Order: sequence, then C-alpha cells, then structure tokens
Amino acid sequence: MQLVEPKAFDVLVFLIEQRARVVSKVELLDRVWKNQFVSVGVIARAVMKARQAICDRGEVPTLIGTVPRVGYRFIGEIDAPTGRVTPPVPPLFVRPPMRPGTVSLALLPFENQTGQPEMDWIELGLMSMVLKSLSEGSRVSVPPMASLLSALGTLPGPCQVEERVGVVRELLQVRQVVHVVVAREGSEYVLDYSIAPQVAFHRLRGPDLISLSRLLVWALEAAMFSVGLD
Repeated sequence: MQLVEPKAFDVLVFLIEQRARVVSKVELLDRVWKNQFVSVGVIARAVMKARQAICDRGEVPTLIGTVPRVGYRFIGEIDAPTGRVTPPVPPLFVRPPMRPGTVSLALLPFENQTGQPEMDWIELGLMSMVLKSLSEGSRVSVPPMASLLSALGTLPGPCQVEERVGVVRELLQVRQVVHVVVAREGSEYVLDYSIAPQVAFHRLRGPDLISLSRLLVWALEAAMFSVGLD
C-alpha cells in the first residue's frame, strides 16, 4: 500500500465525493486548507500526489481530470454499494442582490501570457485583488469567485473566450464580463482587457502589476459608468 500525504488524501476524497461536477481551486482551498494562506501551486502538488497514489500517471490522466484555469474533477468509475445511489451535487451559482444604480460585472480568470510559469498566480491571485477592489464599491455588483469558477466548471474543457463569456453571463446573470490578458514587453507588463459584450481591447502598461491592477479597477469603473453599459 502506498502512503498518501494527508492533504493529498483530503483532496482525493473530496474530488471523489464531488465527482458529479468540476471542483474549483478556490473551493479546494476553502475545504482542504481552510484558513491557511497557500498558493495555487500547492493545490497542483497535492493533486499530483493524489494521482500518484492511485497510479494515475499517464500523460493524459484517466482518473483525475484538469479543467484549465478552473479546477479538477474525478472522472474514474466508482463501484457504489448495491442499493445506494449518490445524487449529483449541482454547482452553486450565487449572484449578490442588485441595488438600484449598480452595474453587474464578472471577471474571467486572467490569462498569463508573460511566458513565465512562476507568474501563473496572476490567473486567480491578481484577478481576486481586482475583484475585491470592485466589490468594495457600492456601484458594482460582482459574483463571488467560487460561483464564477463553478459556472466555468460546467464547460466540457478548454473553450474559446466567447464560450466562457456566454456561460458566465447566462448562469450568473451578469451583463458585462471582463477578459484580461497579461503579457511582458521588456521591463514593463502589458495588461490588455475587454468588457464583453464589447470586443475591443484596451491596453494598460507599467512596471508593477499591483499598480496596474489599481489602474484596471479605475478604468473599468470609468468605462461602465461613463457610457452606461448596464
């Protein structure tokens, strides 16, 4: 019998329990690590250990599947005891109550096109910073990240931006969806963003991602409330 690290075991058990759906990384963080501050890389390592424990080591996993930028799903077959049926667990989609004069907005996980794997944290990390800043205001209504990732988890796999925007607008009932791409040009970061249903991209650039995230918040608020997109 192969020994399994405690966190990897907890991840495996939870994925099996929730095998009817994709489990987002945020949900795994909340369930397995609770109040601990860990990076997305820690989740990936725990999933790797869980795969090793159940001999799911091929180039294309056959037991624990990955949904890029969203999370994981247990896709192996389970022999349930006769007479017992485990009902599927539906994803939870929560939309905060709308106040008069507010704009409904959702953010897609940011795309890391810097060419640096160590910058993958921006996909959810930088996105969550922008999400938090937007939600602190009284004029913007944004769904929780867990609801966003659950909505994206209903997609079958890697999809075009248009498909991700469509499912988020449908399931979370938001009017605008922000798509952000982060790249690197020399010593500066370049942040391109669009606000669907508009397709035009806008560009911000600077040497510091934190400062760029603040500029993005201001730019989004200015765009939404100056042209009345909602």
